[in-house]
Amino acid sequence: TLRQRMEIAAQAGYTGVEFAGYDGIAGPEMRRLLASLGLRGTGSHIAYDALRDDLDGCVRYCLEAGITSAACPGCEMNDRDQALANAPAAEDGLITVPHALA
Repeated sequence: TLRQRMEIAAQAGYTGVEFAGYDGIAGPEMRRLLASLGLRGTGSHIAYDALRDDLDGCVRYCLEAGITSAACPGCEMNDRDQALANAPAAEDGLITVPHALA
């Protein structure tokens, strides 16, 4: 589980972790878990679709969990039509998510 992997990271001497999913752990609970293990949430990789569909919720989760930065690892652009379909989301400000957490 994510919780077990975080425990292993803490035992190995790490002070921060980056996320690629939260394993169903709510933001406030994640903040408590991080604190109990002496870890900081240094970043989160958030899927493009999640950002597009619920940008406010993604930012809220990071703030509640104490995660200090977020990045979108990318979106599918397998062809010209898909690239053009995804382009308006970048214009709408999805690329500014890391600044929203500062």
